[in-house]
Amino acid sequence: MILQSLFTDPTTSADASIVAILLGLGILLIFLIPIFIALYLLTAFGQFTMSKRSNNPELVKYAWFAFVPFLQAYNLGALVEDVVHRPLSGYMKWVLLGGSVANLLLGTLLPFLPYIFVAFSLYALFFLFKKYSPSAIMLFIVSFITFGIGAAIAIFVLRKRDPRPEAIVNDTTVQA
Repeated sequence: MILQSLFTDPTTSADASIVAILLGLGILLIFLIPIFIALYLLTAFGQFTMSKRSNNPELVKYAWFAFVPFLQAYNLGALVEDVVHRPLSGYMKWVLLGGSVANLLLGTLLPFLPYIFVAFSLYALFFLFKKYSPSAIMLFIVSFITFGIGAAIAIFVLRKRDPRPEAIVNDTTVQA
């Protein structure tokens, strides 16, 4: 009887709809949050291992940046500094770090800003794939189609590979 009154009484049916929507969203979040955490950790462990295996002493020293949310963007930029085009070769880590912070602080005020950050992140991601895999285009397309899920998995899978020498165009590593 109570259940029937929920759907016949107009005042309670709206409340029941809101409760049902909130319950559905709660259940969805219970399943999505562990997936997002797992993808974040895959990316972090992948970048950490790539940084530790790098010839760049700065990357080796600050490999733990891969686990800190905004510094992960810095780490990605540092990983691809020797592969990106010459104008960005010394600045990619700062572009990604500044973009992620600016996106957080000004993303709602400047609606175009997140798109610029995503464009630079995709640019860096492509060059990361190019540095570690001969099939960079395929990895990039899969990552793009899967909204980054494929990127996290690909970074984790590529973590123990050596950089491909033919991919490195700018030698910015410091020789000891």
